[in-house]
Amino acid sequence: MVLTAGGGSNTPLPTTFKEFTIENILDKRWVIDWISYTFSDVEYVENKYGIEENGLSSMIEVLEIAETDKNDYILNSILSIMNVGKKWKAINIIDKAVNGYKFSWNIGEFIRINFAGPKMANGKPSTQILFSGQACREFESDFNASFYELFKFLKKEHKKLGFLFDKKGNHLIDCNGELMSYRFNGSFKRVDGAIDDFTGKELNIYDLESYATNYHWTGPYRSINLIHSTKIEHGIIQSKGYSLTFGSPGSSQLQIYDKKLEQIQKGESFIGSNTWYRYEMRFVDRKADAFIDEYIKAYEQNTLGELAFSVLKSQIRFLNPNFNDSRKCRWKTLPEWDNFLNHVQAINLKLADKPVRTIDTKLIWFDHSMVTTMTQLFLIYRNSPNQFTEEMERYIKKGSLKLTPEHLSALNKYLKDNGQPIITDEEYKKMTVKGIEI
Repeated sequence: MVLTAGGGSNTPLPTTFKEFTIENILDKRWVIDWISYTFSDVEYVENKYGIEENGLSSMIEVLEIAETDKNDYILNSILSIMNVGKKWKAINIIDKAVNGYKFSWNIGEFIRINFAGPKMANGKPSTQILFSGQACREFESDFNASFYELFKFLKKEHKKLGFLFDKKGNHLIDCNGELMSYRFNGSFKRVDGAIDDFTGKELNIYDLESYATNYHWTGPYRSINLIHSTKIEHGIIQSKGYSLTFGSPGSSQLQIYDKKLEQIQKGESFIGSNTWYRYEMRFVDRKADAFIDEYIKAYEQNTLGELAFSVLKSQIRFLNPNFNDSRKCRWKTLPEWDNFLNHVQAINLKLADKPVRTIDTKLIWFDHSMVTTMTQLFLIYRNSPNQFTEEMERYIKKGSLKLTPEHLSALNKYLKDNGQPIITDEEYKKMTVKGIEI
């Protein structure tokens, strides 16, 4: 069995139909098939421009990428990793963007970087690196680039950004005293990894249908969707598509499907093999970040192929049913599934702890997200200031009843750091029972 890992090196793999031949067809291939990474470290500036329309002159404000050393480092580094051969100021901007972003870059034909999008928790506009499946193949083959280098850049510490450590050594600070984290203020929102099987010799995915629909499997999913469509041509029933999807849209999923049938429906031909099964793992949010951490580690240890099987085994285990034992956890793994996975051990994608929201970050969020609401409330009661005060007191009392120990811990840390007396346990218990007294 041969398993080649796409994105593991700078050597492009055969990734289009015309590149596959009988001579170079692989048994299996491991590819990255989708990337979405969102971060807030790119700096923007609002510039004013004069325009003339129908003989009338006016000024418009346009949000643009700021010309700063920090942006030079971030954007030129990304372009260098992609082997684009240009600095960021030479990239053409496309005004039409998606998902709330104001403008985009098209790198090559499919790779997109979207700019000035919805504000993140720190109140800053987001920037998004977005690779579709076609973009992933373009990144590897046409640009001869490495996913490892890109992932490493997005995940590592960046002391070259030109910021200084604060006195505690916990943050980087700019000349205005604004706190900056070591790493980019961002995360992977979705990452897809897929195993392509070009032989089907260990396992025929059509045989998995009964195991899937009878729930003879275990995994972190709560739903399954089977699509097995057919058509009749000249009196012969032919399959149009086949897929097993575990998990719900918007969450992490596993999809097992007949990739060759999908390509045939698109009018593509495939001369290299009569079989092309795909096992596609889709990770979102914290699982996506955890998967990238494992990818980086496996690349550095030269174990990407093993990682592919280990991650897939962690997502689902098809079972040999034993109807004499009602405890499914005691059923043995389906031998064909174990053979396909090369008898590896499942890997546990370790989720990083959720970032703790400090009082500092909440104050920043409040300043950016709640000031208009506060102004609207004030204007509602502008003719009755006492009623405005009463409403504020009601909100505060209601909030005090919902304060958790985590809220108290963050509050006391802020008070202590700023030389103020902390809230005692006795005060906390009293306010969460009767509400805070104002």
